[in-house]
Amino acid sequence: MSYGKHHPPPIQAFPFDTGVDASRLSKYTVFEAPDPVLWCPRGYAIIVTDPRGCWNSEGEDASFQTPVEGADEYDLIEWAAKLECCTGDIGLSRVSYLVQSQWMVAQMRPPSLKAIVAWEGWCDGTTTKPTAKASLKYDSESDDRLKFNFKFNKETAMVGYSKLRLAIQTPDNDDADIFVALRKLDDEGEQVTFTYFTVYEHGPFAQGCLRASHRALDEKRSKDYQPWRNHDKLEPLDPKKVYEIDIEFLAATARFLPGESLQIVIGGTDITKCKPSLVQKHG
Repeated sequence: MSYGKHHPPPIQAFPFDTGVDASRLSKYTVFEAPDPVLWCPRGYAIIVTDPRGCWNSEGEDASFQTPVEGADEYDLIEWAAKLECCTGDIGLSRVSYLVQSQWMVAQMRPPSLKAIVAWEGWCDGTTTKPTAKASLKYDSESDDRLKFNFKFNKETAMVGYSKLRLAIQTPDNDDADIFVALRKLDDEGEQVTFTYFTVYEHGPFAQGCLRASHRALDEKRSKDYQPWRNHDKLEPLDPKKVYEIDIEFLAATARFLPGESLQIVIGGTDITKCKPSLVQKHG
């Protein structure tokens, strides 16, 4: 079951065709989804739909990457399972944003969803441990960022997972969205940029985010360097209390030479602002 993307440009137009022979794809292949010509003769049916308010779907409130989209897909799965051509067993197999949308519906556990194949999706080692503490007031609704630099005096490699531990208090709210990033600075203090989220350029080498009310950890699955969350309950913040929260960075690799710096960036909105690339422009 695919959900969303259609009418892509030719695969040769992409800078990363991953060696796929375009002649082996039928004209019915939806971008980053299974080819019906390959799968249908093997007993599968491929369903392609558009999210509400997008492309050919009705509705005015587009729900791209929201819980509403997951709920819509839940209904879609249960509807498809009752079709005469269906055995009642539904599977999801897709890439990138399509993976993100299947994670959203998988956590809702629709009865007819039997399996997911998450080929690649951005999400949701070395642990960075600051040796000094700082106490700052910050307006999370602004585009300002908190930045902390650590300069290396010897060659250092960061490989794998890392996390950032913050102590936060929200005097005026019972929740907070926290965005974090790791940047590399050269010996002159200029940012060295990396490819991020698969298709974007000029970004940090690692990012992470967390809504504070989702801070509860799965203690059995969490590791010192990687907090694990099930996102199965909400815990509002008490504005009078201070909370320690661990935020996971996506696994990444960076090499630092003497004189270069690691910069930790903290914000209340997305750290990176990007324009849609060719990959996001369908049709």
